[in-house]
This record gives sequence, structure tokens and C-alpha cells, in this order.
Amino acid sequence: LKWNKNEYRSLLKEALPQYGVTIFNILLARFDWILIGILSSTLVTAEYSFAYKAFEFIRLPLLIISPLLLPMFTNLYKDGNTISLKRKMKLHLLFRIEIVVSALLPILIISCWSPLVDEITNNKYGHTNESIFIILCICIPLQFATDFFWNICFARNQINITLKIVLYSGCANILLNLVLIPLYGGIGAAISYVVCFVLQFLLFSRYAQADKAIQNIWLLVKVIGCAIIS
Repeated sequence: LKWNKNEYRSLLKEALPQYGVTIFNILLARFDWILIGILSSTLVTAEYSFAYKAFEFIRLPLLIISPLLLPMFTNLYKDGNTISLKRKMKLHLLFRIEIVVSALLPILIISCWSPLVDEITNNKYGHTNESIFIILCICIPLQFATDFFWNICFARNQINITLKIVLYSGCANILLNLVLIPLYGGIGAAISYVVCFVLQFLLFSRYAQADKAIQNIWLLVKVIGCAIIS
């Protein structure tokens, strides 16, 4: 092995934005638990933690789909940051399908949440944290949409933009948690989480595909609205 200080420094500098994204995503996923434990009661912390773990289970398809999409996006943008109109239409169709599918699983789980979880947990959870779980489920389509545009930014080598967006939304999440948890407990933490991903989606949509930003936002609003009505 040949040590080369300048090459290793260059490697770390190039990887630094991705380090930042990873760290802030971990912080975003766990900081609300810490604040609830400090600012609220043990019961509220337990109810929120249970609802959040169930919410993480619903995100499982996203963890499967995202790595599969990344090579496709990288191939699309291998010749530069601009793609043909035909490819743009295909991407928009993929976005529509992904968002619609992402709303179906939360609807299914929410429909049977209280009776199912109350039966499994001997009435400890279920009805008591149903509102928290429903609010968190709003994030499922938002996270699918955000991941879609994150893949585009990654394929276009816009990691610095990704880091800035995650940094802004992470700070907003922390501030909202500090305000809303003392007032509303677990529901406040869930609202903060949703607002954070709304901000991420708006920023990613703006920087990843500026020409279709309004169209994507309107589509997401319609899908979430239909899911809430359902």
C-alpha cells in the first residue's frame, strides 16, 4: 500500500457531502425520539416509538426500489444534465406510478390499525397512537417523491445541493420539534416530521426538475388528498 496524503484528502473532500447527507438523515430519524424523551412523558415516548416503528415497516418498499432506480437514473444522465423530451416524459410517468403506489399501502394499514394493533398489544397501542401513525403515513408518498428527486440529483452529481437540502430540512425539523413537542407531544413530533419532508420535496423538485416542479407538486397534493379522503 502506498500512502498518498493528497489523494486521500481529495477522496475525503469528494465524499464529504455524502457523509453529511448520511449523518443528517440519521439525526432526522432519531432526534425527535430524544426530544420526546426529554420534553414529554415515558408513555408518550413509548406510543410515538411504536407508531414510528410501524411507519418504518411501511417504508420497506422504498428501501427496495431506491437502489434499483439509481443505476437507471445514472444511465439517463451519463451524457450530461439534460435529457430528451421522450426521456422526461418517461421519468414523469414513473414518478406518477411510484406516487400512486406509495399511497396504497398506508391506506391499507390505516384501515385496520386500531383493531389489529389493539388485539396484538392487548390494547396498549392502537387507538391511543392512531393519530400519530396517520400523520406519519402522510410522509410515505412524500418520501417516495423525495427519493425520486434525490436519485436525479445524485445521477447529475449534485451532491452539494442534496447536502444543503437535507441540512435545511434537518434544522427546520429540530426547531419545529422544540416548539411542537411541549405543546402536542407525539402528534407534534409527527407534524414536524411531515413538514420536514414537505420542505425536502419542494426543494428537491425545484432543483432536480425545475421545468416540471409545479406539475409534480400538484400531482403529489392530489394523491395525498385522495389518500386522506379514502
